[in-house]
Amino acid sequence: MKNTIQILFFLILNFTLFSCIKNSTEIKINKVDSTEKIKNKVIDFVSALDSSEIKPTFSTSLDSVSVLNPNLKISSSNKNNGFVISINENRVDVKKLLTINDVWSSKDSVNYANNISEVKYYKPLNLLLLQLNNDMCTGLGCSVNYQLIYDLYSKKVFPFGRFRTGFDMKLYKIKNNVYYLSKTFHGRNAEQKDTIFYNLYKIEPKSLPQKDGKHFARFTYENEDYDKETSFIQEWIK
Repeated sequence: MKNTIQILFFLILNFTLFSCIKNSTEIKINKVDSTEKIKNKVIDFVSALDSSEIKPTFSTSLDSVSVLNPNLKISSSNKNNGFVISINENRVDVKKLLTINDVWSSKDSVNYANNISEVKYYKPLNLLLLQLNNDMCTGLGCSVNYQLIYDLYSKKVFPFGRFRTGFDMKLYKIKNNVYYLSKTFHGRNAEQKDTIFYNLYKIEPKSLPQKDGKHFARFTYENEDYDKETSFIQEWIK
């Protein structure tokens, strides 16, 4: 009787261990499958987005603008009155600007910027894109940058901002409309996950860029690993 109980106990134990190992393996396989599916969706999304990009007439540093186009005169100064940009003699007082988009869950003042790091010119659209940063940044400040869309015809400036969402600054043509792609950082939630929202703002002559509907796309990440998405949702493209 004792031997029978021992054998029965041994069989139950082995069955339990086998079930645990099997379930664990299935979870790992499902997780790998899920990760691959997310990765492939992101690859397709980025590919479709890249194919919609509007290439600038030129992209350069501030020092080379006048060489590429002598009719564009862009300069900047950072004195006691703050960071000021002059575009064809039109003065842009940067410290007074507030971003149109949410940068880190809310809009942000541009007064942290003190330097122009990149200039993009779109001749057919009569638009300039200026990327701004702080050339003496420290800590989290080095993850911050701002983008100004400047309408050369109306002389209006439209500011956007980024935090921990890269330094790209691009225009896209989707459904025959011109859009600027902004990104908003939302972190960190109770599950230690960061979320980044992509938003499209329609660019039209003489008018304020308007966000088109819902979030264009949503990415989530864990443990600040921004090269590996844990989930991805795309609203629409093309």
